[in-house]
Amino acid sequence: MSTDAELRSERQPDVRGQGHQRVRRGPVSETITIEHRGRSYEIATFVRPGARKPLLYLHGLGSTKEDFLSAARVPQLADRTLVSFDFPGCGRSSIYHPEIPLGIDDLATLTHAVARRLDLGEVTLIGQSLGGLTGLQVSRRYPELVARFINVEGNLAPEDCEIQSRDVFRHRFLGDEDRFFERVRDRLGSAGGAVLDAFVASMRDNIVDRAYFDYCRSIVDYSDNFALLDEFAALPMPRMFIHGSANANLSYLPGLESAGIPVVSVPHSGHFPAASNPDYYYEAIARFIGTNGSAPSRPRAGSL
Repeated sequence: MSTDAELRSERQPDVRGQGHQRVRRGPVSETITIEHRGRSYEIATFVRPGARKPLLYLHGLGSTKEDFLSAARVPQLADRTLVSFDFPGCGRSSIYHPEIPLGIDDLATLTHAVARRLDLGEVTLIGQSLGGLTGLQVSRRYPELVARFINVEGNLAPEDCEIQSRDVFRHRFLGDEDRFFERVRDRLGSAGGAVLDAFVASMRDNIVDRAYFDYCRSIVDYSDNFALLDEFAALPMPRMFIHGSANANLSYLPGLESAGIPVVSVPHSGHFPAASNPDYYYEAIARFIGTNGSAPSRPRAGSL
């Protein structure tokens, strides 16, 4: 397991939004430096200050923190501090040290380090895909940080690896970065769909090839060898699972509901519900937060 990251002192923005007198601003970008496992990582962040406790978003594999910028336009979240950052090797956090492969353990430790560095206090943690699996480990290891956890299509079982991670992991990374990524793009592109097509087209700019492979390897390891469903059910804080309606056949959904965990199916969406149906997606999140973690009522039909 990774040790806690050491933080390098730099300019620290006030992002906690203490008091309702704060003038609302747009998202502010900042790069912070974090020392982890003997290496320096430049971590790109954005913060949209608000008067209430933060929502911290962890992006998915091949995506970036910019996926969460759409939350800044959601009226129900207008008073919330919104925070996200790029994992190492992703987006503008371009530094990745291939001699030190990173995995889920590292991302969980780095997430905690970023939250400490930005002095976020207690957060509602939202994780998509890779970010959902990372968020589960953050919630387990640092429960004092997480008031609520929203898992969006995050890995909970081996079946969650079949679309992307397992297929990539079958190909050994031999240093032929261009050919490797072409294979990944061809494999994902064959699945079709406008949202997925846009994702595939942007992947080469969003993630370093070696980081993509290393994260896939860690995702497969966790999904195959750890009791993620039990871990999710045992979390001490309120939690919710969001999935796209195209994935309503996931075998573990009835079990989550039987355990009293709210499960939201976002209509007309697949693995990227925030992109496919943002109104429904964000209203479900706002209602969950507004009910202090109890099962949210169904969003309005007008949100479809």
